[in-house]
Amino acid sequence: MRKVLILFAVISATVFAQQPMLQPPVVDNGPEYLNKTFELDPNVTQTITLGPGIITTLKFDPRKPIEKIISGSAVAAIEYDEELNRLTLLPLGYGGKTNMIVTIDGTDYVFIVRVTKNLKEVIHTRSYVVNTIAAENLMADLRRQANAPALMPQQIDTVAFVKAIERARTDRFYRDSLQDLRTIHIGKVAQWNDCMVHFLEVNTFLDTDLLIFKVQLVNTTGFGLYCNARQLGLRVGHKDVNIKASFQNSPDSIVLPGQMETIWLFVQGEKISAAGNDWTLLMPPDKYQVRQILGSK
Repeated sequence: MRKVLILFAVISATVFAQQPMLQPPVVDNGPEYLNKTFELDPNVTQTITLGPGIITTLKFDPRKPIEKIISGSAVAAIEYDEELNRLTLLPLGYGGKTNMIVTIDGTDYVFIVRVTKNLKEVIHTRSYVVNTIAAENLMADLRRQANAPALMPQQIDTVAFVKAIERARTDRFYRDSLQDLRTIHIGKVAQWNDCMVHFLEVNTFLDTDLLIFKVQLVNTTGFGLYCNARQLGLRVGHKDVNIKASFQNSPDSIVLPGQMETIWLFVQGEKISAAGNDWTLLMPPDKYQVRQILGSK
């Protein structure tokens, strides 16, 4: 029996990477799920809960061997058995949380791996098969994006795209007419200048290879904050992504006390799938980081 030890690829630490992901588990841990086989979908995140000292086994369809495994941080030791197409995970501590990407047939499937001391939540074993239809749909979407031409920033009608996204959220018939629109939930949150910043979602318009990220900031302080969309950055894995255009509610970038600011970031022509990727929002230095920088000089 051949076994391969998986090495960890540590994702660079950022302001958001240090914050917990507010994404609820999409898979229940109850006993009725012990003998169930789950379908892997590139648009759905699987949550795996580990326990200290307990080995968890993830079984995959032997007809679909795993091509690559990447883990965000060393929360657990991961071992891959090629003959059985099986992963075994053993926690390296008593807590922690990270993402794990498993590539099968060129498609990335995202897992959230968390460690808890509550043994009632621990998953001992789980079986997976590939949702062939979902994987084929993702590949079709990528081909659609690949055929889109590159645009200049001034060619992107930011206001029109934002209006289309918000209307599609409440108008089902209008949403059905937008066959090239895909929406992926991100659900990350962090603090910046004592305020909560929500990295909500990414919307893709396949025909124009346009990814539109939605960010919301609520000013819970007693003074105004300056937050310009051009100060924000995006990263996927180790790669910084070029933001081609942006749009925000406040024309002067001033967020008053009690006000909520919505920022939209536009990425175009990068041929990157919104699904199956771990996106990171980069915020400008806040007052605490500025003080540290000035104090070190």
